[in-house]
Amino acid sequence: MYLDENFQRLSAAYVAAHPAAFRAEAAQIKQTLRRPQRVLAFPPMVLSPARFAEIERSATELVRLLSALPWRVFAGQVGPWMDFLGLDEAARALLAPLASAERLRQATCFARPDMLPTASGFRATEINVASCIGGMGMLERYLTAFQAGAFGRYLAAQGMHASAPPTGARWRQALAARTPVAGRAARPVIFEARANPADSNSGRANFIHMAEQAGFQVRCGLIGELTLRADGVYAGAERIHTVYAMFTWDELRRFVPAALLLDLSALEQNGKVDLVLPLVTALFDHKANFEILSDPAFAHAFTAEEQQLLRRSIPATFRLRSETLADALAGQDQLVLKPTSQYGGKGIVIGKQVTAAEWRQRLAAASELGGYVCQQIVPDLWVRPALAGDDCPACLTALGPIVFDGRFSGVYLRQMPAQAATPVINAANGAEDGIALGVMGGT
Repeated sequence: MYLDENFQRLSAAYVAAHPAAFRAEAAQIKQTLRRPQRVLAFPPMVLSPARFAEIERSATELVRLLSALPWRVFAGQVGPWMDFLGLDEAARALLAPLASAERLRQATCFARPDMLPTASGFRATEINVASCIGGMGMLERYLTAFQAGAFGRYLAAQGMHASAPPTGARWRQALAARTPVAGRAARPVIFEARANPADSNSGRANFIHMAEQAGFQVRCGLIGELTLRADGVYAGAERIHTVYAMFTWDELRRFVPAALLLDLSALEQNGKVDLVLPLVTALFDHKANFEILSDPAFAHAFTAEEQQLLRRSIPATFRLRSETLADALAGQDQLVLKPTSQYGGKGIVIGKQVTAAEWRQRLAAASELGGYVCQQIVPDLWVRPALAGDDCPACLTALGPIVFDGRFSGVYLRQMPAQAATPVINAANGAEDGIALGVMGGT
């Protein structure tokens, strides 16, 4: 059982008694929190106390183990790690001079494992490591709107207090620890940076809200439009204290000149600007690391207790190389092909959904290109039961427990109808997003 039984019982009673009010509130919250190309899920999921505690423990521990890989497996040497990940020469040239021990220790400050509930527990299919983690800016605003609405007030009156960790406060604490330049400024300015000129989603309302709560004035624009001077970074005539990336490693590679990144990093080293960019994070936000976490050949790097967690949580994953191509061909019905550094379901091929000829063709192309893994398909996905018929049908769900600086900071929810043609649960495939809560005092 994943859901809190009391929440399910009270919710069913409320919806049956007040169907029109429930629908009106759902529509209002969806409109209030509307984001581009997103559909909001309502009501939130409320996990049982045991499951909420389980996802907290698993998520924080998995992020901790990922953070430890460069020291446990590669003796702190970034070169062998980049060899293992299969990074190209351009990526190596950019990252090698930036991958100091201090930057490596700070790299997983903003992380989110993606975890699928199954009949045998949570299974993590990837760990996102980036400053622009999906969902992080929406959680607290959703919770506030939900608790203030008629449905949330009804639940509270019945003694049910569904809540979550203070996402915004924990993000602010994690950010403050990494922005000393802003910390010294009387009126710090943070620059919400885009990389792709075609990205029109500048000035994200959720990010602006979070940054203003942290005491920043917010400016938005393309990172390439910034002016770099000996005394700092400027947007026009205004000094920028913190540059915060709302773009991915892939976008950085395609749209941001390496010279600009190195110049920015030099200014950061000289104490002239704070950078929150997808640079060294790219070494951690890489699905080839899941081979280390799942292959018994690396068991020596983990304690017996850690090995148990990894066996429960991580599907078998291997890098697609010439040496593993035969295994990938033979395992078509049990495997999914994934690019190592993409997001949003891009480039994913589910073996059992294509013909043998197409699978062979896709594997050959991916093997030649490089930068792909094969991962065992997660079986026995749990289905969230319907709550209000057509309004809240049965769904497949993906939970994204957010971890800021090693602290559990809330759970991002995505869901899509259980009969969906593809089990890849993301916005590109029409998934709704929302939050998962716990019962106060239950954990």
